[in-house]
Amino acid sequence: MSTPDPTENATEADQRPESGSPRFRVRVSHPDDESIVVEPAGEIDDETVEHLGEVLWPRLSAQVRIIVANLGDVGFLSVAGLDLLRRAHLHARARGVELRLVSTRREVTHALEVAGLDTAMRCYPTVAQALAGPDAG
Repeated sequence: MSTPDPTENATEADQRPESGSPRFRVRVSHPDDESIVVEPAGEIDDETVEHLGEVLWPRLSAQVRIIVANLGDVGFLSVAGLDLLRRAHLHARARGVELRLVSTRREVTHALEVAGLDTAMRCYPTVAQALAGPDAG
């Protein structure tokens, strides 16, 4: 059985309208005892990256093998967002946790490619494939 996540209820449907930017939210789910799925929606920019970090960083300390960041509902990914993902990847890897990405939008996939994160991290077209493993993508 997985360790209860004390912040799960606070972020499962956490929505915070950001001043000057579209609505942004982050959902968190636990599909099984070994994985967590973090699903931001909206734009990840200088105004919203802190909110994503507040949700993502505590999960990096969870007793899981895999964390999937589903970027399918992200319309824009800034340099600050790319840096957060890079730092989270390094932190997770140091703990033996794999942070996997799901990206379906060309703008986001392009940003990941330019930053080199598409080769540093495993990227998948669907959450199901990201949860299934390395050979699914």
